[in-house]
Amino acid sequence: MDLLSLVKNRQSARVYTDKKVEIEKINQILEIARLAPSACNSQPWKMVVVNSQDKLDGLKKCLISGSVNAFLCNVNTFICMVEEPAVLRKGVTVPSDYYTEYDIGELLAYITLAAENVGVSSCIIGRVDTEKIVSVLDLNENEKCKIVVALGYSDTPKREKIRKSSDETIKFI
Repeated sequence: MDLLSLVKNRQSARVYTDKKVEIEKINQILEIARLAPSACNSQPWKMVVVNSQDKLDGLKKCLISGSVNAFLCNVNTFICMVEEPAVLRKGVTVPSDYYTEYDIGELLAYITLAAENVGVSSCIIGRVDTEKIVSVLDLNENEKCKIVVALGYSDTPKREKIRKSSDETIKFI
């Protein structure tokens, strides 16, 4: 699919079927995401795939609270964005807030578009219990996870994409 069609077609899914995401498709998504750009090529991330039942149960407790994110009950694959201290290629460590959140945002865009490209639905989950998730993902003291992508299959029809007009969002000077 060409990039414009891919972007127009991609949307956040909030209804998932029981069908498991094939490991081949997960690997394709990860390979594309791995190539995402980052400030000074620091790549301050690790992508942790959670798809085993025991880890899924623990992770869902970090993402679902009452009716908030309840739609994640049927999700059987997540990619957790684990932030690591940004280290430049020459071994120089940059401040933890250097550009990491922007870099993770770029990584998320690559993941969600790569998923759409292979026919997998996705949804970025920003409500994460950052304290509980440390033990679920076996993170060390220098790693943190504040955002996760749900992957799966949705049979919900695509919605019309509603966006502000170009006049409202673009300015040439």
